[in-house]
Amino acid sequence: MRRVRKKSSEEIKYQLFKSRANTLVFIVFISFIILILRLGQLQVIQGESYHERVENAQYVKINQNVPRGEIYDRNGNVLVKNKSERAIFFTRHRNMSNSEIMELANKLSNYLEMDEENLTLRDKQDYALNNYFDELLKEMPNEATLLDDGNISRNDFNEAVYENISNEYLDSLLTEEDKNIISIYTRMIVATELDPVTIKGSNVTEKEFATINEDLDKLEGITTGMDWKREYPYGSTLRTILGDVSSPKEGLPKELSDYYKSLGYSQNDRVGKSYLEFQYEDILRGEKEEVKYSTD
Repeated sequence: MRRVRKKSSEEIKYQLFKSRANTLVFIVFISFIILILRLGQLQVIQGESYHERVENAQYVKINQNVPRGEIYDRNGNVLVKNKSERAIFFTRHRNMSNSEIMELANKLSNYLEMDEENLTLRDKQDYALNNYFDELLKEMPNEATLLDDGNISRNDFNEAVYENISNEYLDSLLTEEDKNIISIYTRMIVATELDPVTIKGSNVTEKEFATINEDLDKLEGITTGMDWKREYPYGSTLRTILGDVSSPKEGLPKELSDYYKSLGYSQNDRVGKSYLEFQYEDILRGEKEEVKYSTD
């Protein structure tokens, strides 16, 4: 009878090592196959998607308004047309804070002279709370004492300012430069990210336009260009039929805001408010110009 030779411990150890080595090589081989397949998926299948993500991180697309369409009668006579005007625009960049906008408004006040007639009492009160707080404390000693003793909060004091501080007092407190800054700031602060708003769209002087153009690299988010306003060759004749368009500051009228936003409009867009301007808005609005900026 044939005798079976027992394997030595050395042979057993070698076979175990060989088996484990083969298993390890197999696992490494499978891992490489999976890695190659994954890289292929990223490059071929998802490559375009990742390329778009990288590009979107490096560039932003900003829609700029274009002139509104003109209105003619059936004989080809112009009833409503546009007049081009120099304009100063602001685009709020991503993550731009209100304090940064105020700082920019302060810089712009050295270049622009604004119309202060449309300033509201609340605009002036907010500015005074941020820049003339000590003066307000002196003007309201009772509330100042309560605030100092901790009996009212800063918000309570602010509310007292809104209720008691008058236009007359603020007009004596604020300088003309202050009011100019407020006028600029109130036009800028309504801007949403990457959506240009008009800071000054009429009566921009050649000097204002030129000096801002020279220093655009120091004024983040500021651009210059041409804006438009409606002109009516026949004056007030037919105005009740032709209708009106909102101003750059007004943007979407409050009563029509939800309607226009449902159609994809931005809050600062100028739109038809009544009659023919409203009825034919989809034709007259024009198509916004898309401009791509690098975020580097």
